[in-house]
Amino acid sequence: MINIISNFSSAIGQFLYILLAIALLLVMVLIHEFGHYTAGKLLGFKINEFAVGMGPKILSKKKKNGEVFSLRAFPLGGFCAFEGENEDSSEPVPGAFNNQAPWKRIIVLVSGALFNFLTAVVCIVIAFSAFGDTAVSVGKVYEYSPSYTQGKLQEGDVFYSVNGKLIYLAADFSSYISGKETFDAVVIRDGEYVEVKDIPMGEYHINYVQASSADYDFGDYRPEYGHALYKINGQLIYEGDQKDIVLSSIEDGETIEVVFIDNYAKEHTITMTKADFVKNISWYNQSYKGVGIATNYAHVDYTFGQALSRTFPYCFRVGGLILETLGGLFTGAVGVNEMSGPVGTIGLTSQIVSTGIGNILLLVAIISVNLAVFNLLPVPALDGCQVIFVIIEWIRKKPIDRNLQGYINFAGLVFILLFAVMIDLLKVF
Repeated sequence: MINIISNFSSAIGQFLYILLAIALLLVMVLIHEFGHYTAGKLLGFKINEFAVGMGPKILSKKKKNGEVFSLRAFPLGGFCAFEGENEDSSEPVPGAFNNQAPWKRIIVLVSGALFNFLTAVVCIVIAFSAFGDTAVSVGKVYEYSPSYTQGKLQEGDVFYSVNGKLIYLAADFSSYISGKETFDAVVIRDGEYVEVKDIPMGEYHINYVQASSADYDFGDYRPEYGHALYKINGQLIYEGDQKDIVLSSIEDGETIEVVFIDNYAKEHTITMTKADFVKNISWYNQSYKGVGIATNYAHVDYTFGQALSRTFPYCFRVGGLILETLGGLFTGAVGVNEMSGPVGTIGLTSQIVSTGIGNILLLVAIISVNLAVFNLLPVPALDGCQVIFVIIEWIRKKPIDRNLQGYINFAGLVFILLFAVMIDLLKVF
């Protein structure tokens, strides 16, 4: 009975987190539409309706100026409908969208993304100053690394910058050291900012566990797939044939002490005979070029001034990463299965919602930047494409046929919806 109640409570909790995730996503889309609405009001555009949600109307209220504010059935965003937005009026209509000057229309079109970006800025400043951030740190310095023998890095060091470039995202660290033989870094060590010069990179050949026999009693620790062989009888193993060379000098019945590193960089020691070691563990070999450390994540606190100084670069870095990811789709560097559709986004959001306000604020900021960048892309049905249409009209002194624009936007909308559905289906199958 207790288990049934516990499972039911857990299910209710998950359901509430999903509802909260949907609500957050809805609010972020509404902020985007409110950006269009605000710019339109300030510039004298006639607005017919501002809707929360899509589909049939549930509630609506009409103001004296003719604007309708409505609540619709499906919580899938919302819209701001301008008078004459998709057509040219045969008779002049005061405030009609397409009768306004091109520069005004461009401001209205980009204001949705601007409001998303400003939302991200506010959330990041609050998150960084009140809750801090998570940064890449040194979880373990492997003894075969020059950084260990030369004392360059220490466990717990937090990477602040590499070669003069501040680290804003976890991906920055690996990106900044890629292809380097050595690099300089500023690390936060015991609360102090310490400059470390000429940190060496190395080439390492590691033996990883492929499988371990279920018939052998390993004791408290069983080597699992992906765990690394670290030492045999105290000798470090980090070169391709080193394991075999060390074992060749040991008799089959002789007892050996073997140290493994698990996926969390924790050491585990097993004592067994050489014959049992060879018989009960299979291996695969993999090379990597790196610092010779296991990275971890550490909490870093910032003052309000530090938080403010990091906010705009952080936003631009997130936006740049989004563009890099989209570009990777065309080059093949990023697979479609690595992206998330609406269902996947809601699932991820619901998980992060349960981890606390600081992470929620960062998530809102990242999704807000995502919305801003995505909507400014020159893709049919998105604001960026509408800006292109307006600029062409501005140059030509006459618009592209409105019906043609409608067909192009409809095709773009269908493509975006199908692409989003395909991403979620790939996650399932």
